[in-house]
Amino acid sequence: APIRDKTACIRPTEEVFALGIDLMQAAENDRFRTDRDRATLFRDGLLLTLLVRNPLRMANLAGIAIGRQLQRRGDVWWLAFANTETKENRPINCLWPEDLVECLDRYISIHRKVLLASSRKPLRPLEALWISKQGTQMTTHAIAFQVNSRTEAEFGLPINPHSFRHIAATTIATADPDNATDIQCVLGHSSMKTSE
Repeated sequence: APIRDKTACIRPTEEVFALGIDLMQAAENDRFRTDRDRATLFRDGLLLTLLVRNPLRMANLAGIAIGRQLQRRGDVWWLAFANTETKENRPINCLWPEDLVECLDRYISIHRKVLLASSRKPLRPLEALWISKQGTQMTTHAIAFQVNSRTEAEFGLPINPHSFRHIAATTIATADPDNATDIQCVLGHSSMKTSE
């Protein structure tokens, strides 16, 4: 039996995805915000949409580095984690979500650079994908804080990053119950028991 009720933080994937898109659009169109505020807004929108499309575990999400876990292969972006970087000790290799490629390119070429320029001290080149408002690599706590804050402001209750895994499982099970075993593959579980 579940230790606590997780249904309160389950939102339809399309609602959470729309919130992420709205944040990115607001970042691109609100001329009254500072460049750094727009960059933060865009980053948070990209985080939310990525979590909807690919509900990574927090350590993997926060650890994405350009050129290592995030790789450009020809015209496409890949997410690649070695078996030593995953909880189940199995490598993850998957395409960056196709509908978010343009957003990723825009974040890297514009908004991430704005955030990097916020650093008060010169740093060696930073490979981290997720950059804080202070120009440093975001920690798991910082990412969780932003995701919780953005979702609570929109839905009244925070959705923590791990809950996106519950949302994915619930969406698969309710939208396509005949293929509920896909949950194991999507979430990278070692057995269907965890998925259940």
